Amino acid sequence: MKKFSEMSLEELEQIVNRSKEMRDKLDEYIQDCEMDWISDKLRKIDSSLRDWSVGFYNQNFISVKDYGDFLDCIIDYKKAFGASDRMEKKISQCEKLRGTNLFEYNCKQLKEMFMEDEIESICKFVEDCCYELYCGKVGDKCRDYLECFFDVYDDYLYDEETETFYKPTKLDAA
Repeated sequence: MKKFSEMSLEELEQIVNRSKEMRDKLDEYIQDCEMDWISDKLRKIDSSLRDWSVGFYNQNFISVKDYGDFLDCIIDYKKAFGASDRMEKKISQCEKLRGTNLFEYNCKQLKEMFMEDEIESICKFVEDCCYELYCGKVGDKCRDYLECFFDVYDDYLYDEETETFYKPTKLDAA
């Protein structure tokens, strides 16, 4: 018997590959981690949004209530998280067009870029990870999560003979 904390990453990967339960737990862990990241990103622009819906295997959207406020929020967002080159160009263009009849049109394009570059890319990545795990194997996309994932299960034991894992419990002598 071995503790998970004493096993190599390769050994832990093999356990996940053999166990549907562990693949499901890893899948849930990846989704939780990335949804936290998406939530942090959306929190930066939330005050400028009328409505939004973001999730995995979802029709994701954001609806802006005021494009002037949206642009200000995106500028703050860029300072906190950075932005793609094409998004930075669009932000600059929107700033120059503030107060013109082309401002809202360009801000709508910026909104679409934000969704594509900052939100949908994460959702697509998570969906690809989930598919790898569904197919029964930890693939390249999921491998980076294994070490942190197993930190949660550090005290678990693995029985090599029966290929089972469990959390040991201590019985109180009363």
